[in-house]
Amino acid sequence: MSEGKPESDDDFKLIPVPNTLAAKVKKRKGSLDDLLANAETMLGGMKNDFEALIDDVIARLPGIQAGPWSDPARRPAAVDEFASTANTIKGKSGSFGYGVLGEVADLFVEYVRDTPPGEQQAVAIANYIGTLQLLWKQRISGDGGALGRQIVADLTRLNTKAKTS
Repeated sequence: MSEGKPESDDDFKLIPVPNTLAAKVKKRKGSLDDLLANAETMLGGMKNDFEALIDDVIARLPGIQAGPWSDPARRPAAVDEFASTANTIKGKSGSFGYGVLGEVADLFVEYVRDTPPGEQQAVAIANYIGTLQLLWKQRISGDGGALGRQIVADLTRLNTKAKTS
């Protein structure tokens, strides 16, 4: 027997792996331009779904603050609602070019998670909600330019101050 080599072909066997993914994916025919146009159409439909989702979750935020968050006994549940809603915004916004919206949502999650419910300030919550509403209403995309960077810097300072208070 030679070192590290099998003595015969009977020592191993190659097993072909079936391509089950190919059976699940519908193959499209057409030119590259046709395929790209179809992809653009699909992306446009996804963007409409994204916009409807963000419209809905941002519209819920003031109700959470006015309802459960305002009641100290229900505030922990409201914190969970805020975090879940903001995570939805954060998770979807970057895929459609609204990076600053996602950053603000992430900072909001940080604020409500890292600041004990009894120490959260109504003005801070209202500021986050108003900022998210404004960014979305104005459809501020990317990093928001100088204004977006300033908003993120200010909210980061707010969170730092809330942690040290």
